[in-house]
This record gives sequence, C-alpha cells and structure tokens, in this order.
Amino acid sequence: MNKDDFVIDENGVLTEYRGHDLEVVLPDNVRVIGKRVFNSDMLKQAGKVIKLTVPERVTEIDSIAFSHSKIREIILPSTLKRIGTGAFRHCEDLHSINIPDGVTEIGIQAFSHSSLKEIRLPAKLERIGDEAFFDCRDLEKIVYEGNGHLEIGARAFTACRKLLDPSGFFIFQDRLYDFYPDHYESDIQVNLPESVRFVENGIFNFHPRVHIIMPIHCPQWRSFPLEDRLPFIESHGSTLSFRDESGSIAAKVILAIESEENIVQRISFGAFRCKPEGGFNFERYDSFFERLSNPHNKVQMALVRLRYPYELTKQAEDNYVSFLRKSSLSIGKDLIVQQDMETWKALAEKKIFRHEDIPEMIAYAQEQKHYDFAMELMEYVRTAFHGTDIFQSLNLPDNTNHEE
Repeated sequence: MNKDDFVIDENGVLTEYRGHDLEVVLPDNVRVIGKRVFNSDMLKQAGKVIKLTVPERVTEIDSIAFSHSKIREIILPSTLKRIGTGAFRHCEDLHSINIPDGVTEIGIQAFSHSSLKEIRLPAKLERIGDEAFFDCRDLEKIVYEGNGHLEIGARAFTACRKLLDPSGFFIFQDRLYDFYPDHYESDIQVNLPESVRFVENGIFNFHPRVHIIMPIHCPQWRSFPLEDRLPFIESHGSTLSFRDESGSIAAKVILAIESEENIVQRISFGAFRCKPEGGFNFERYDSFFERLSNPHNKVQMALVRLRYPYELTKQAEDNYVSFLRKSSLSIGKDLIVQQDMETWKALAEKKIFRHEDIPEMIAYAQEQKHYDFAMELMEYVRTAFHGTDIFQSLNLPDNTNHEE
C-alpha cells in the first residue's frame, strides 16, 4: 500500500482508491470519504475491500461510498459527523458497526438491506433519514442512548422482521414502523397500543381485510411525499375502529371498499391528512358517501356510521337515513339472517324501516325461526307507528323462546 493508491483532492476528499489490498488504512490527510469510492460499480477492486481503518479528522462518509461492497469491518473515528445517503446500502457482509458518539446524521437508506444485527444510536444523533435501516432482516436490537428529540424519516426501520415483538409490532419512540404477525387468517384484528403516536404508511397493505383498532385520539399516518395520493390500507373490506377511554368501540369506518379504488384513495388519506395534529376527520369521511357508485358499498358505509355515530353531523345522518330507507326491506332481512340485533336497534332508533315493509320482515323472521327479531319488529311498530293493525294476519308464536 502506498500513497499512489489514494486520490485525494485539495479539500481532503478521497475520490478514488486504486490499490489492491483488501485491508486498508486511509492516509491521515483524508477528511471525507467521497462518493462511490468503495462501492462495487463495474466490479472495481475498491469494492472488494473487507476491512477499512478511517483516521481521526474524517468528518463525513459521502453518498453510496460503500454501497454493494464486500466491506465486513470498518473502524470509524470519533470526529465523524455524518453518514451519507446509501453509504452502506446492500452491504451484505457488514454485520456490525460502531457509530461514533459525534455522529449527528444518518442519511437516507444509509444502511438499508445491510446485514447489521445490532445498532447503537449515539446520544448526539439528530436525524435518521428515510429508509435508513429499511429491510435489515438480521437487525435484532436497537440501542438509543439519547433522550432528546430524534427526527426519524419515513420507513426508517420498516421490514426489519427480527425487531418485531410477539404481537407483530415494532414500535420505536412512539412510532409504529412495522406490523407482521407470524400467522394470520384472512381477517386480522390489530389493536394499536396507546403509546403509538405515528404509524408508517403502507405497513398494513399486504394483509387482507385488516381491522385496526386504535385510541380515539388517533395517531398520525406518515408517508413519503410521493405517496400523498396512495391509500394507507389497500385491502378491500378493511375497517378502522376507535376505542374510548374505557376500551369500548366509539367509532368505526370502512376504509377500503370494493370497486371504488379512486374513492378509496380520497377516503383514506383525505380523512387523515386534513388534521395536521392527528385524528380522523369524520366529516370529511362522510362527505364521500354521495360519490360512491356501488349501492352495496353505500349500504355498508351507511350502516357502520349509523351504528357508530361518533361526530356524525345532522346533514350526514340525514343522507345516510334517506338512502337506507329506500332499501329497508332487504337491509332488515340481511340483519335477521346475520342475527345482528345491535345494528338493527341502531337503525330502528332512526326509524329506517318503513311501515309497509314490516309484515314481510316479521314473516321472514318467523321463517328463519328468529323469533326475537319478530318480537322486536312488533315493538318497533307499536312505538314508531303507534299501530298494531299489521299483526292481524300474522301467526306469531306466543313464546319468543320457541324451540324447533
């Protein structure tokens, strides 16, 4: 190894390594490891270096400096301040690295797809870039020694499967970075902890029919700037529920609806993004009802909102009620088959079911041997319409506990 192996400009930036040694000690006059110096572009020899000792006074490792290289060990100086974009991206032989205490910034994708098993984040660290540790599949532990504000970019720790807890979550500094249960059926119920204040966009996209339950104050959903138009849940039929302080479900919405792709995008992000401080904008969500084209989807949306009318305006309630009254007979029969008495009662309070449809609904309840529904329907007529004339032609059982 000699001085001709290194190309260093007047500012102390190492721009090229021409040597053939696999274990390298950089000269003392290096101040910055420049772009692409040790990456594996064009299979150059520098990309095959396995061990590097960096001298004191080096302050920065620039972009893609070691990307896709064979580096296994690197000794960094205490003077280092910044690790640049993609500096150690796809370093599959790099299992450990000691980040010096003086480092204040770790750039975008700095260690993404690397083989790190443990990472120590120094106390002076101020920023971690987007996807800095994305898809580090061997990463098992993160130690952060600071207690101040640490700015963390989008998906910084997404797809680091070994960081997941037994519930399938990885939560770091009040942010949910990933969710992936080991085993799940077609429907998944996800109960977000109270401690979560931010959720990475897209982490539920690959799970069919996700049912997410979160605190009523609702964490913020984060995303890349280019993802502003994308839904944060893509699976059709997914729902979002909000629990109150007692743990009971106070509100529920359907976020992804079949055959309504363009509307889904606006429902999901429109209702989240218009509250910068976090929280779900139910009025914005309700405003999309008239824009749905599939009648079945409109029924489902209306049923859920009337069953859980949290922050439901009078105008939105009137729109839902008016629509459901047009299909009250089919809706009533569906609820009888599903034995969904709670939803039925919520709709009955709104007088959804029309007087002229009640005889057929009662007969249908009898046919299905759901006599509790038949009796509820009778009571509904008495209280809602103050009449009993429709019962004269019906042969109802006296005992609602009738056995077959």
